[in-house]
Amino acid sequence: MTLIQNQERPLYSFSYPSRLAFAILAIFLKKAQDNNVYPLLHVYLTFIWSLVIVQQAWSPVVNETVWKIIEKDIPWGAVCSFLNTLLAEPEAMTARVWAEDFPKQHKPLPEDFVMRGQLYTWRYFPPTWFTDAIIDDDERMLDSPLTVRARKERLLWLGNRIASAVRWIYYDVETKIFRVCLNESFNTDVKSQPQSDVEFAQHTESMSDDASCLTPETASNASSV
Repeated sequence: MTLIQNQERPLYSFSYPSRLAFAILAIFLKKAQDNNVYPLLHVYLTFIWSLVIVQQAWSPVVNETVWKIIEKDIPWGAVCSFLNTLLAEPEAMTARVWAEDFPKQHKPLPEDFVMRGQLYTWRYFPPTWFTDAIIDDDERMLDSPLTVRARKERLLWLGNRIASAVRWIYYDVETKIFRVCLNESFNTDVKSQPQSDVEFAQHTESMSDDASCLTPETASNASSV
């Protein structure tokens, strides 16, 4: 095995957990009407948002191959469809969604305590987000109608922050919906996301990079299949 092959092997291995993680995301994005999946989607969007921060701050020193692997695996069309579902809910559409600052309208969400201290949240929470919150330990993991509403707002805020990079998705101010960027630097083939265990095995074994970039409309239709 050559030196080049040795250097590429870690990246090759990295593609497998990436595909698994975002294949799971694709499944849960189809459950946009189920509030029970929103905490998980919040964690995923926070992680994707952290990629925006890293890409903007350290793109010269980050291996571009890693970006291509992640960009191709994230089901961007399904992400847009989910965010557009939230746009239709008036309770989530507040001025804070479009602001650059973290929306501090509510106490920490239950999953905030789970994400606290993780590497991908180091620039997510305000410095005093947890110290200012007066919450009993027994109440940290309790959801309420107010918590659900705050989570939807947070999800839209994250979607808008990700879209502000105009690299993967963007917010169309004319149609007022999120759309997939027609960017050839990554693939948004939602159809490539596995729908069964057999398809997932085929998906992970296939390391093909020749999938075509879908239009926003096609991606949205594919994600609903």
